[in-house]
Amino acid sequence: MKKTIQIFVCVLLSLMVALPVGASKLTEAAKRSSVPEFELQDLKGNMRSLSEFKGKVTVVSFWATWCEPCKQELGFMKKFRKTYGEQGFEVLAVATDAPETRSKVRTVVKRKKWKNPVLMDTEGAVSALLNPRGAMPYAMFIDRQGRLAYAHEAYASGDEVAYEEAIKALLAEK
Repeated sequence: MKKTIQIFVCVLLSLMVALPVGASKLTEAAKRSSVPEFELQDLKGNMRSLSEFKGKVTVVSFWATWCEPCKQELGFMKKFRKTYGEQGFEVLAVATDAPETRSKVRTVVKRKKWKNPVLMDTEGAVSALLNPRGAMPYAMFIDRQGRLAYAHEAYASGDEVAYEEAIKALLAEK
């Protein structure tokens, strides 16, 4: 009997560890709300809108050149984009730096070899709308229908595990 209980506890603990941590944080699909449309200029001067990415699982990450955790988070997003991009995953990096730091944003993007769209929110209008607390970094996980599935403030080592699970769960949704 005691051995049966021990086996049961081990199996239960194994199942708990195997549960997708990030996926468990996702808002239930029926309860998700649409993310407001926005349009910002990318580093090439082109206007880009969120609606361009409808049909893809998209992470909108608010960051700044002075924010080391932001750059760490976007480093993982770069890897996820490479791994899951062909499955319909995209990352929009929204730089919240002032207009006079555009060249610094370009330098960071080039040095980090980020290939995803980098948008400039120099006036802070999109940040005020979608990230009113001004958290850095702030990542919004948006499903294929353009609805907010998960939002995360800050970044700490290990968060990338939950991020990847959330991305995989969102990609699996139809």
